[in-house]
Amino acid sequence: MHRTLVIGVAGRGVHWTKTIESHPKFQLAGIADLDPQRLAQCGEARKIPPERRCTDYREALKSGNYDAAMVAAATVAHYAITKDVLQAGLHCLVEKPFTLNMAEAVELVELAEKRKLVLEVVQNYRFNGNCRFVEQAVREQRLGRLSCVDGRFHRWRPPRAHETGLPYPLLFVQSVHHLDWLTAILPAPIEKVHVFHRRPPWSAWASPSLCHISIKCADGVLVCYQGSYNTRGDISSYGGRWRFECERGDLVWDEKDAIWEVTDEGKRREKVYEPQPGEKSGDAWLLDTWDQGITQGLEPPTSGRNNLKTLKLLFDIMAADANG
Repeated sequence: MHRTLVIGVAGRGVHWTKTIESHPKFQLAGIADLDPQRLAQCGEARKIPPERRCTDYREALKSGNYDAAMVAAATVAHYAITKDVLQAGLHCLVEKPFTLNMAEAVELVELAEKRKLVLEVVQNYRFNGNCRFVEQAVREQRLGRLSCVDGRFHRWRPPRAHETGLPYPLLFVQSVHHLDWLTAILPAPIEKVHVFHRRPPWSAWASPSLCHISIKCADGVLVCYQGSYNTRGDISSYGGRWRFECERGDLVWDEKDAIWEVTDEGKRREKVYEPQPGEKSGDAWLLDTWDQGITQGLEPPTSGRNNLKTLKLLFDIMAADANG
C-alpha cells in the first residue's frame, strides 16, 4: 500500500481522496489544504485523524508518513508543490495541466528522473472505456487505415473563483484531455497546426474560450477539432463528439457516449461500444499505471516525460493564433 498525501482538497481534490481510498494499492494517509474549514470537512468525511491534516503541506512532506503525494492544488501552484514533493523523495501524481510552461515541466521531469521517482500527470481521459476502445480500433485498423478525425466539444462553462485569470481556459481545463488522447492514438507525428482563437464579447472568461484547430500529421492524416466554453445551445458530453473516418467506414462517438461503426455509405450502422454501469473508471486505470511505475518500474503512459509531447502541442496551439 502506498501511503498517499492529497494536497488540495477543493473540487478535484475531494474526488481524489475518495478514489485513492477505494484503490487496493493506495492508502489515503493524510490531506493538506490552506483552508482549515475545508481541511476539517474533508478530514471528518474521510475519517482522517487531526494529526494527519495539515494547513502547510511542507510540514506533511517532512513527517516521513508518506510514500506518494497527489497534487490537486490550483494550476498556478503545480510547479512549486510538485517540486517540493519530489525533493522530499515522494512519488508524485499531479493534476492536469502539468505546468504553465515547458521549462518548468522539463525541470520537474529531470528532477523526478534524478531522484528515481515516478512523476505522472492526471490525463485520465485517455483511460476511459470509450477512448481505450477507439485507440485499439485505430491501432488494429479495425476499419482499415485512418484518413481523418473530426472532434467537437461545446459546453457553457463559466470560470470558478481560482480560474478567472487562467490563459486559454478551454485548452488548459478541457481540451488538454482531448489533445493528450490524440497524441496517443494518431499513427504518425503531428507536423502542422493551424488555429483560430476567439473570446466572444459575451464570454465570462478573460481570454480566448473558443478555438478551431486544424492538424496535419506526417502520414497525411488530418484532424479538425472545435471547442467552446460559450455554448448556450446544443452542448456535448464532456467526452465530446468524434468521427474517425477510415478506409472502410467510420467510427462515430455520439452524444450519449456510445460508439458506432458506420459502413456501406451509411447504410449499415452497428453499435460496437457503450459504457456499462460499474465499468472501471479512467481514474482507477490511472492509479493502476502509477502503482506499476512505483512497484515494477514501468513508465506510465501519462508520465511527466510522456506528457511533454501533450504540453508542447498545447502551447503550440496557444501560440498559433491565426488572427494574429
